[in-house]
Amino acid sequence: RFSKNEKVFIAGSSWPEDEQLISELAKVQPDWKFIIAPHEIDRNHISNIERLFPNSIKFSNAGVENTAQVLIIDNIGLLSSIYQYGNIAYIGGGFGVGIHNTLEAAAFGIPVIFGPNYQRFQEAKDLISIGGAKSISNNVELKNGFKSLTSTPEPGQLAGRYVDEQKGSTEKIFNYLVSRLEQQ
Repeated sequence: RFSKNEKVFIAGSSWPEDEQLISELAKVQPDWKFIIAPHEIDRNHISNIERLFPNSIKFSNAGVENTAQVLIIDNIGLLSSIYQYGNIAYIGGGFGVGIHNTLEAAAFGIPVIFGPNYQRFQEAKDLISIGGAKSISNNVELKNGFKSLTSTPEPGQLAGRYVDEQKGSTEKIFNYLVSRLEQQ
C-alpha cells in the first residue's frame, strides 16, 4: 500500500494552478502522503506534476513497497475509489470555471478544500456553511484551511453527515412532482 498507516491528502481533478499550491503544502507536510489525480492525464501534464513533486511515483509504476511522498494517478477512472483512503481532499477546478464533484470525497467522511470559483455549486456552499469544507485563494489560505480541517475529526464527520442527509433527494423530488401532477 502506498499510504500504509500515514495520513493522506488527495487532490482530485486537479489543474496546474491547484498542483502548484499543493506542492508548496507538501513541502511543509513531510509526514503526509499526497495523491494527485489530475483532471487532464496527458504526458506533458504528468511530467509537469513530477517536476513539482520530486519525491513522487506514477501509479502505473508503483510497486508494493515505495518511499515516495506523492502518488500521481496516471490512469482514468480511479478517483472516486481513491477518496476512501484519504484524510482530506482537495477538489480541483476552483481557479478555473468551477470546481469538480465535492460529494465524491465528502461521502467518505473527509473534509474538502477547493478554490474560489464554487458559487454555482450548492453542495460546496453547504459544506462550507456547516464546517466540512474551506474555500481558498492562495497558499496561506491552503495551509490554514488544511490545518483547521485536519486538527480534529469533526469537519470530516460533518461532511459525511451532509452527504448522508442528501441521500434520497431525487426520490423526494420525484414524489413531490408526481403528487403535484396528480392534483392538476
